[in-house]
Amino acid sequence: SAPPGGGTDYVAIGTSGGAELWDPLAPMPLQVSYVDRAPGVKAQCFVRGGLLNGMLGGRVLLWDFRAATSPLRPRLHAMFEAASQPTAMLPLPGGCHVVVADISGAVTLYDVRRPAAFVARLQSSTPRAPTRIHHLGLCLGGGGRVVYGGDAVGGVCAWEARSGECLWRAAPPCADRAPG
Repeated sequence: SAPPGGGTDYVAIGTSGGAELWDPLAPMPLQVSYVDRAPGVKAQCFVRGGLLNGMLGGRVLLWDFRAATSPLRPRLHAMFEAASQPTAMLPLPGGCHVVVADISGAVTLYDVRRPAAFVARLQSSTPRAPTRIHHLGLCLGGGGRVVYGGDAVGGVCAWEARSGECLWRAAPPCADRAPG
């Protein structure tokens, strides 16, 4: 994916808990920065200030490409913990807020400028919706005002992006069964 700001000289890819910068014309990474080498990047997206990586254990890493010591040395800007392993991430317009879905079934709105505390927990669509049903994909609609999530049993939820209020949930007949 191209880095924020419309740059085309380098490509950023999150792997193994780190951030890599690649020159599209070169076969090798120019710079790699790691927090640890434990594998497990499960979800990632670009937000204002850099690349957000969601890790296997629930840690979320924000890599900053603009405040780096040099253009080729991304700096770890922040770390915070999701409820569990992230499965999908979606930046909202403006680049400061991101919706993170995790494997526990939680869907949470974060402000990347203050990542230690979440902004809103997107509400479950129905009291009967099992928390074990997690979302595998997120997308934005309604002119940037609605977040849609596709879950692991074929259901689809819609939330108001800023408040986290559930607007509706469409569930297939098997939605009350355990996934798999």
